[in-house]
Amino acid sequence: MIIKACEFNPNMIAALPVQARNSGNQGTKERREYKDAVFAFDIETTYIKELDRQILYIWQFQVDEVLTIIGRTWREFIDFYNRVNALLKTTEYIVVYIHNLSYEFQFMRSLFDIQPEDVFVVKSRRILKWTQGHFEFRCSYLQTNLSLGAFTHKFAVKHEKLSGAEFDYSKRRYPDTPLTERELEYCVNDVRGLVEALKAEMMRDSDNLYTIPLTSTGYVRRDVRRVIREWGKYRLQELLPSVEVYTLLREAFRGGNTHANRYFVKNAEFELPPIKDVNSADRSSSYPDTQVNYPFPMTPFKKVMKQVSYNDIKEHYINKRGYALLFRIAISNLELRDKYNPCPYISYDKSRNVRGKILDNGRILKADYIETTITDIDFKIIDKQYTLNNDNVVITVLYFSRYDYLPTELRELVKFYYKQKTELKGIPEQQLYYDKFKALINAFYGCAAQDPAKDNLLYLEDGTEDEPDKIYSLEGKPIADILSESRPAMPYQWGVWTTARARELLQLMIDAVHENPTSEFVYTDTDSVKYIGSFDLSIINDKLQKIAELNDAYADDKKGKRHYMGVYEFEGTYKRFETLGAKSYVYEDANNDLHITIAGVPKEVGAMELIKMALGEYKKSCVPIADFKRETNTRALNYYQIGTIFHDGITETSYHDERCFTQIEIDGHTCELTSDLVIKDSFHQIGWSKDYTTLLQSLDKKDIEMLLEKR
Repeated sequence: MIIKACEFNPNMIAALPVQARNSGNQGTKERREYKDAVFAFDIETTYIKELDRQILYIWQFQVDEVLTIIGRTWREFIDFYNRVNALLKTTEYIVVYIHNLSYEFQFMRSLFDIQPEDVFVVKSRRILKWTQGHFEFRCSYLQTNLSLGAFTHKFAVKHEKLSGAEFDYSKRRYPDTPLTERELEYCVNDVRGLVEALKAEMMRDSDNLYTIPLTSTGYVRRDVRRVIREWGKYRLQELLPSVEVYTLLREAFRGGNTHANRYFVKNAEFELPPIKDVNSADRSSSYPDTQVNYPFPMTPFKKVMKQVSYNDIKEHYINKRGYALLFRIAISNLELRDKYNPCPYISYDKSRNVRGKILDNGRILKADYIETTITDIDFKIIDKQYTLNNDNVVITVLYFSRYDYLPTELRELVKFYYKQKTELKGIPEQQLYYDKFKALINAFYGCAAQDPAKDNLLYLEDGTEDEPDKIYSLEGKPIADILSESRPAMPYQWGVWTTARARELLQLMIDAVHENPTSEFVYTDTDSVKYIGSFDLSIINDKLQKIAELNDAYADDKKGKRHYMGVYEFEGTYKRFETLGAKSYVYEDANNDLHITIAGVPKEVGAMELIKMALGEYKKSCVPIADFKRETNTRALNYYQIGTIFHDGITETSYHDERCFTQIEIDGHTCELTSDLVIKDSFHQIGWSKDYTTLLQSLDKKDIEMLLEKR
């Protein structure tokens, strides 16, 4: 049922019973009793080009699955809020979910006197939770990590989000604009479907309003804490890093390895054709594999007080003792051992005081001097790639820990997630549980890699005196204080070593392909390697499979096929492939379909836009479909180049932070102006840095042709 806000009797909410607390519910600083219903709120706004502002024209408030309340102005909402708020008892609250609370908050911050302690800010302009009076607003987008359309579709709810294309956001609507039945349905489905999906999710996971996690990683965090308790919270406490160790860990932390072979980057200088027959192999469950099958630092880090040389690191600490190492290193006269090394390892962004550098898309090919912080895993890769010796290496700070496997309870948890995900995949009636375990295993790494000393962000209602637009500011607590107060689910070093080990196992494949006489590396992204020529994956996989078998790190899918954590699975061959560097490539698959991965450009929309560029006046009826696709793709690949501009699906956001709440007249309509944000159409242009351009222009065409011959 839908009713107008002015017709709503707030006693309906006040009369609701409070929800019972389950045993094991998370504690709160103050006792809150939540009304036993799920509420949702959403607004629709329209863009006023003359003002470059967004204004509200309708809001929807959902009371469980019973009632939808609508209003057309902020004044109606304030009245609704006040009437409900006044009837709730001191300890009673209603939990109101908003899908992307950060959006609504930017408007609503003009309506209330908001205290900093009542807003949970996870990063600038990203609001997780906000309490105003007896309303506890929560962000369901951060809780699910899904768009509203994907979330409501996932749970197959009755009021699934309707198509935005059909709704036409560009149409200007005012608070007094009559809405069609279909337009109103679009608006109310957003809150009805959200409530239905949240209740289905809570039912699936046996949660209630007290236990449901606030974030998507919260689900795995509570599982981790449960099994860590079994292992021993005091043992965990011993492993938490000191301030100095934490600082080194932050310096050493890197994500996945993403890079393109500079010799195969599309280069107008030489007018080379697209690379044909590019193979792709993906490492199965890369991060979970490292956590189950490989050792981690499992004793507190100890500092080495004496001076240590390159030979000491290599021979004593690594080869003889096999320690997990964390250290700062300075290297002079740095250069690659192999001129053709396709994927240099040292990142410029993770280096300090670099002098005399030559870069390859953010990686250091050569330098007169660098300083960086690394683990023993990084050191072994760097030592193989670059000319290191006793004369050009200085170790300035060194810590060591003993290697062992993660707690059995934790490894068993990861394997449980993996096996559930694998066994349930492709079974329609188990789709919800497949999604659940897929999300859990993906979130496990995020739980390990969460920064334990991240400073709190505070919401400053009207900014500071010096910076009035600075409405979000760091609290400024010392790192030591934050570390002492934080309660990480896992020691931070486990997250650092997860990615380091994954890079090592990726590098194993990159090196094998490069050193093989009949293949050459083309591109990598975190857990995949793309290459030309023939390469026998069993060269790598035989060893990886044995490790997985030893640790029971495998599962059978619904067809009985066995999948092993960490092995490389062949994903197919691209007919044609082109790259312009890291996070930028396009390819044509076996079905003559075009795909793109370009940072800042939506994949499907971007591929279609590239095809539209290629089509021009070309008529589809001129040739058979297959030939048409091939011809179109050829033209599209020609448009993929430095300087190409994409527009479709690309937006930018501008903020109006000054708090205001006034009525204005626009084209004879009375509207309310508040603080707001405007999402505008934008563009993305493909480009290279000056360093990268210079490097690519310096390459020898004969070298490129020689490497291409390896196929």
